[in-house]
Amino acid sequence: MENLNIIKTFIEDLSNDDTQAYEADIEVDGQTVGCVEFADTDDDIIISNILVKDEFRNQGIGTAVLKQLMKDYYSVTLAPDNEDAKRLYERLGFEEVTSDAPEIEQGFGVWTI
Repeated sequence: MENLNIIKTFIEDLSNDDTQAYEADIEVDGQTVGCVEFADTDDDIIISNILVKDEFRNQGIGTAVLKQLMKDYYSVTLAPDNEDAKRLYERLGFEEVTSDAPEIEQGFGVWTI
Protein backbone atom coordinates (compact mmCIF):
# COMPACT_ATOMS: atom_id res chain seq x y z
CA MET A 1 0.00 0.00 0.00
CA GLU A 2 1.88 3.02 -1.31
CA ASN A 3 0.15 5.89 0.47
CA LEU A 4 0.20 4.42 3.98
CA ASN A 5 1.56 6.55 6.83
CA ILE A 6 1.92 5.62 10.48
CA ILE A 7 2.09 8.82 12.53
CA LYS A 8 3.37 8.17 16.08
CA THR A 9 2.36 10.20 19.13
CA PHE A 10 4.31 9.67 22.36
CA ILE A 11 2.11 8.67 25.33
CA GLU A 12 4.46 7.93 28.24
CA ASP A 13 7.67 6.35 29.46
CA LEU A 14 6.87 2.97 30.95
CA SER A 15 8.45 2.03 34.25
CA ASN A 16 10.51 -0.88 32.95
CA ASP A 17 13.86 -0.20 31.18
CA ASP A 18 13.74 2.15 28.16
CA THR A 19 10.25 1.28 26.95
CA GLN A 20 7.96 4.02 25.65
CA ALA A 21 4.24 3.81 24.88
CA TYR A 22 2.83 5.25 21.65
CA GLU A 23 -0.42 5.64 19.79
CA ALA A 24 -0.22 6.13 16.06
CA ASP A 25 -2.77 7.21 13.50
CA ILE A 26 -2.95 5.08 10.38
CA GLU A 27 -3.44 7.23 7.31
CA VAL A 28 -4.10 6.21 3.73
CA ASP A 29 -4.10 8.94 1.09
CA GLY A 30 -4.13 11.54 3.89
CA GLN A 31 -7.27 10.12 5.53
CA THR A 32 -7.19 8.62 9.03
CA VAL A 33 -8.44 5.05 8.70
CA GLY A 34 -7.45 3.65 12.09
CA CYS A 35 -4.81 3.56 14.80
CA VAL A 36 -2.22 1.30 16.37
CA GLU A 37 -1.14 1.22 20.03
CA PHE A 38 2.27 -0.14 20.96
CA ALA A 39 5.27 -0.12 23.28
CA ASP A 40 8.65 0.64 21.72
CA THR A 41 12.02 -0.53 23.09
CA ASP A 42 14.01 0.97 20.16
CA ASP A 43 14.66 -2.33 18.36
CA ASP A 44 11.52 -4.19 19.39
CA ILE A 45 7.83 -3.38 19.39
CA ILE A 46 4.95 -4.88 21.36
CA ILE A 47 1.63 -4.14 19.68
CA SER A 48 -1.41 -4.04 21.92
CA ASN A 49 -4.03 -3.07 19.30
CA ILE A 50 -4.46 -2.37 15.62
CA LEU A 51 -7.81 -0.76 14.97
CA VAL A 52 -9.14 -0.13 11.46
CA LYS A 53 -12.42 1.70 10.98
CA ASP A 54 -15.24 -0.58 9.78
CA GLU A 55 -15.56 1.05 6.36
CA PHE A 56 -11.85 0.44 5.63
CA ARG A 57 -11.62 -3.19 6.75
CA ASN A 58 -10.77 -6.04 4.37
CA GLN A 59 -8.69 -3.72 2.17
CA GLY A 60 -5.25 -4.92 3.33
CA ILE A 61 -4.63 -2.01 5.69
CA GLY A 62 -3.88 -4.14 8.77
CA THR A 63 -1.53 -6.27 6.68
CA ALA A 64 0.23 -3.18 5.31
CA VAL A 65 0.64 -1.72 8.82
CA LEU A 66 2.19 -4.93 10.13
CA LYS A 67 4.51 -5.24 7.13
CA GLN A 68 5.70 -1.66 7.64
CA LEU A 69 6.30 -2.22 11.36
CA MET A 70 8.16 -5.47 10.56
CA LYS A 71 10.51 -3.41 8.34
CA ASP A 72 11.00 -0.72 11.00
CA TYR A 73 11.70 -2.98 14.01
CA TYR A 74 13.97 -5.95 14.68
CA SER A 75 11.24 -7.86 16.51
CA VAL A 76 7.45 -7.52 16.55
CA THR A 77 5.37 -9.12 19.32
CA LEU A 78 1.60 -8.97 19.62
CA ALA A 79 -1.34 -10.56 21.37
CA PRO A 80 -4.50 -10.85 19.28
CA ASP A 81 -7.86 -10.28 20.91
CA ASN A 82 -9.96 -12.01 18.24
CA GLU A 83 -9.84 -14.92 15.82
CA ASP A 84 -9.54 -12.71 12.70
CA ALA A 85 -6.42 -11.03 14.09
CA LYS A 86 -4.92 -14.41 14.98
CA ARG A 87 -5.47 -15.66 11.40
CA LEU A 88 -3.85 -12.49 10.00
CA TYR A 89 -0.76 -12.96 12.18
CA GLU A 90 -0.48 -16.63 11.21
CA ARG A 91 -0.79 -15.74 7.51
CA LEU A 92 2.04 -13.19 7.84
CA GLY A 93 4.37 -15.76 9.41
CA PHE A 94 4.06 -14.89 13.08
CA GLU A 95 4.49 -17.84 15.42
CA GLU A 96 2.84 -18.41 18.78
CA VAL A 97 5.54 -18.19 21.43
CA THR A 98 3.58 -18.50 24.63
CA SER A 99 0.12 -18.15 26.03
CA ASP A 100 1.56 -17.54 29.49
CA ALA A 101 2.19 -13.80 29.27
CA PRO A 102 -0.53 -12.26 31.42
CA GLU A 103 0.77 -8.72 30.92
CA ILE A 104 -0.18 -8.78 27.21
CA GLU A 105 -2.29 -11.94 26.74
CA GLN A 106 -5.75 -11.12 25.35
CA GLY A 107 -7.19 -14.59 24.89
CA PHE A 108 -5.58 -15.83 21.66
CA GLY A 109 -1.93 -16.36 22.62
CA VAL A 110 1.18 -14.24 22.15
CA TRP A 111 2.81 -14.12 18.70
CA THR A 112 6.16 -12.91 17.40
CA ILE A 113 8.19 -12.63 14.25
